[in-house]
Amino acid sequence: MSSLSKINRKIKKNFFAFSQKLLNYPKEKEIFRKKHGYPLDLKDPHSFTEKIVWRKIYDRNPLFPVITDKLMVRDYLRQKLGVITADEILIPLYFHHADPAAIPFDDLPVPFVIKPNHSNAKIIFIEDKNEINRKEVIVKCRQWLSNTHGFRRFEWAYQKINREILVEKMLLEDDGMIPNDYKFHVFHGKCKRIAVCSDRFLGGRRVTAYDENWNLSNVVTNDPGGLDIPKPQNFPKMLALAEKLGEDLDYVRVDLYNIRGRIYFGELTIYPLSGDGTYSPKEFDLELGSYWKLPHKSAGNLKNKR
Repeated sequence: MSSLSKINRKIKKNFFAFSQKLLNYPKEKEIFRKKHGYPLDLKDPHSFTEKIVWRKIYDRNPLFPVITDKLMVRDYLRQKLGVITADEILIPLYFHHADPAAIPFDDLPVPFVIKPNHSNAKIIFIEDKNEINRKEVIVKCRQWLSNTHGFRRFEWAYQKINREILVEKMLLEDDGMIPNDYKFHVFHGKCKRIAVCSDRFLGGRRVTAYDENWNLSNVVTNDPGGLDIPKPQNFPKMLALAEKLGEDLDYVRVDLYNIRGRIYFGELTIYPLSGDGTYSPKEFDLELGSYWKLPHKSAGNLKNKR
């Protein structure tokens, strides 16, 4: 890309952000009303989903770009948990580089996954290297790296990440299936909700939700409900890890896996569903929001550094 093109792209992005602020974020307010059925209050947010949007627009915690970076978060875990504990739960990392053409396909042990460090919901599963088109993989990776994830939805933290492609070991259950994803919603170091996602990449994603004591929740969300899942034998350890990783933040979602009794770290999420997630009954959205004390009550007290 030429220097002029880069300058023009930067001007365009800055103008888009400025116009949104000037117009008081009309697009976010429109999306919020359509999703939730009531107006978004950025001056005095109460519900969980309102506070996610408030965080996107106003909170510039310098820790956010670190923990949303799938590469840098590995060192964050080592600092929080100690090297031995962190390395026990980190998924083996085979390779990372800013240039997808450098991926050493011939040297990588299968199965593995390829994904960008600055985004989510983008992943390539490789179980047989003889069945992949390497050129297509490289093109896809370059497309990922060329896109600024979350820009139009004001997910500020992702824009600060130095983009790379990661190659990690693919986690599989004994039957060859992708493992369940245990999502711990942690507020000020205390878990208040656990959502277990199953069949995530089979076109039939389902979510079974529990409270922090593994009591089944009857709250309905965007996703179809799943079957009741047995409480993992090492659940107390999972809960303790999640709360430890969330203790430095007012809110974070800690994603973990549990395969044959071994815990693996997935990611830390600070903008779940960008605030578009719905809850029925709606009162549950307010309940979750009550656990979350924002850095400042008024949005005007934080500087927007976009």
